[in-house]
Amino acid sequence: MYRTFPLWMELTTDQDKQISIRTSDFHKVSFIYDNQPIYSEISLQEYPNGKMNGKEIYMPDGNYHAVARHPVTGIDMPCDFTINGEERIIDYETMVKDFKTIVISLKNTDLIPSDIEAPYANFSITKGEYEVTFDLPIDLKEGSGTVFLPKDTFTYLVRLGSAENQIITQYISGSFKVTDDLQEVVFDLDTLCIAPLKVKDESGNLLPAFYTTMNNSYWLLKKQKSPSYVMLLPSMWRLNVFAAGYEPTMKRFVMKKTFSEIEVDLKKAEIFPVFIIPEDLEDWKTAQIQVEGVGSYSYSKSAGFSGNMLPFMKVSAGTYNVTVSADGYETVQGQIVVDRSMCPEGSSEIIYKFSMENGFTGVQQTDAVETLDIRNEGKQIVIDSETDCRAQIYTLSGVCVTHLQGKNIRSEALAPGIYLVLARNAQGTISRKIIIGH
Repeated sequence: MYRTFPLWMELTTDQDKQISIRTSDFHKVSFIYDNQPIYSEISLQEYPNGKMNGKEIYMPDGNYHAVARHPVTGIDMPCDFTINGEERIIDYETMVKDFKTIVISLKNTDLIPSDIEAPYANFSITKGEYEVTFDLPIDLKEGSGTVFLPKDTFTYLVRLGSAENQIITQYISGSFKVTDDLQEVVFDLDTLCIAPLKVKDESGNLLPAFYTTMNNSYWLLKKQKSPSYVMLLPSMWRLNVFAAGYEPTMKRFVMKKTFSEIEVDLKKAEIFPVFIIPEDLEDWKTAQIQVEGVGSYSYSKSAGFSGNMLPFMKVSAGTYNVTVSADGYETVQGQIVVDRSMCPEGSSEIIYKFSMENGFTGVQQTDAVETLDIRNEGKQIVIDSETDCRAQIYTLSGVCVTHLQGKNIRSEALAPGIYLVLARNAQGTISRKIIIGH
């Protein structure tokens, strides 16, 4: 069975016409990018509203317009072409004249401490002021990636991260214009000040895990693991540190390259970070969680926590009334207990999980936030997550080879090489470098 493009003819009602269609009138047209088939939306130039999709289509002679989405950036790649009596291969890399491949490079990557596990830089690149943002993760050990962009002006936000949440930073912005002469956009890590962060208890012991936020911005709230490093531009900063069973601490400092380390000492107190998670909330549903005397926030499997979580990072010991509501569910009410007995030694938060259907019966506390398990089994990459997860797998040149979604997912067999896996679930985002052998 072949997929054929409609044959267009103009007819009038006052004439007789015999229509003869021969298979020889149609010619195979294949659409590729980076030597791989790619879906395209095709229309006749004179009939732009008559569209069909495909990777390989048999088409009659004519003038056509086609659009495909770039597999990494998601930007539309338009091109015009003509069919005239023969088969054609439409290669977007050669047909799209107003697009250029730009190298995004990181300079001085050797400044990144060697004990940071799988560090990466995530570039969010935006066309214009309101266009959709797309992401390019770059492995800091490799130092570069590529994007395919139209000639236009772009802004970017870059944020450093690591597989084990060891980097404390803030988004850094910049801009560039794609022209015929532009070949590379360089981000120099030497512009940042990098210093170890040591969070200690009253006995001088390093805490294995804790939460931080910069300048009291709740959207920068992150769980960190030791050893952690602060990577910021020279400026005045406020670092807030939260940990279970300790008094929240704020440290002001001017970031300098001369810092040998930044130290934060925590005092014991009956204050705890608290998270309340509905376990059986349907995908894409959002629950509103309100804790009397503390505040409220939203939670969904797809987006995780949203809203101002800072009040929930410093909950004093006590008993609290909780109300949870979501469309399609009966409102759930109950109580939670917050005290040191709910938080084993070494834990960094208290997590309450409950059922939207059965209320708070059988509430359980846990001592660890869920993490994603990313590994390879032979030539496949496997991602295990208790909640819904989205993942992209990139080559080190920045080309996305697949998108995955689900709870326990695996890729198709991959060619030998080094891949960067960027995975997100309700508890956060991690990156992992995976080597597929021969």
